[in-house]
Amino acid sequence: MSQKKRESIAAILLLLALAAFLFIGGRILKPKQADFGSNWGPFLQEAEDSIDIMFFGSSLAYCDIVPAIIWENSGYSAYVLAGGEQPLAVTYYYLREALRHQSPQAVFVEISGLFYSQDTDYLKANIGNMPLTANRLHATFEAAPVSEWPALFLPFCAYHDRWDELTREDFRYALLGYEPDPLAGYTFLSTSTPTMGRVTREIDFEQENYEHNLSYLQQIADYATEHDVAVIFYIAPSYWLPEKKYLDLAAADARAIDNAIFYDMNDDFAALGIDDSIDFFDILHFNYRGAEKFSTYLGHLICTLELDTPTADTQLWQSRSEYFHQLAAEADAASANLSQ
Repeated sequence: MSQKKRESIAAILLLLALAAFLFIGGRILKPKQADFGSNWGPFLQEAEDSIDIMFFGSSLAYCDIVPAIIWENSGYSAYVLAGGEQPLAVTYYYLREALRHQSPQAVFVEISGLFYSQDTDYLKANIGNMPLTANRLHATFEAAPVSEWPALFLPFCAYHDRWDELTREDFRYALLGYEPDPLAGYTFLSTSTPTMGRVTREIDFEQENYEHNLSYLQQIADYATEHDVAVIFYIAPSYWLPEKKYLDLAAADARAIDNAIFYDMNDDFAALGIDDSIDFFDILHFNYRGAEKFSTYLGHLICTLELDTPTADTQLWQSRSEYFHQLAAEADAASANLSQ
């Protein structure tokens, strides 16, 4: 073998070793996410085509919706695949990627993403935790500013300062992968914050940004319909809502999409049976008590939709139900001890 050929092979091997180092190093260094949204790792551990209902959106989805409670009240399996302050361009690619793994009968999309800018503090997690597929590339190019591209393409460079923060879990998740989430995408919040009624949430409304997000809301409805999936858009119940004129605008535009159903859950807030003194984590999100009540409401609502027979694995979902109620009982006991 000639010297030149040996040098070429050595150079190729060096590049491959460098690429492997950057890839594996990036997986280890990137913060792991099994809760608080963007939880693609656990989601991909679900059995293929085992989820009947999927929920997308922002923290108003992953903090407020308990799939196990929905199953208790409807018989349908559910999963929450949302992300903090997620603009609808990212939600659209979440839907596309999710439908590569699951065939839900219906998807619920919480539409506060209409008001989010394309550059939020959670964008790196929202996109960076997606599988390395064409949908992640599209989400990067269409929903992330150019300044974020290096971090999304090379996590090693973005998180190189985490070496001294690494734990065993960083290595375990990076090398062995995630385990299924017993809460199916829900993030358990135990703290209670008494509320004093509704407060107006200030938003930086930009017409161009709103219309950009609205175009993706239409694409979400179109893509789901193409795959024979029912689409439900909704405004989540909350005590911290944007100004009425913006809510009315969002509701009107969501209702105008022909191939989707729209609900403003605040119209029926009293039916949730919320206790202002103990059911909120903060004025925007429910804690586990409020989430259980809202999810019970959703379970009953799902039963009114024209869906096929549930496909839920009863043994799996019974275990998930028991797990949630165990966490709730422990939180109740801790709360009772604090009040004594």
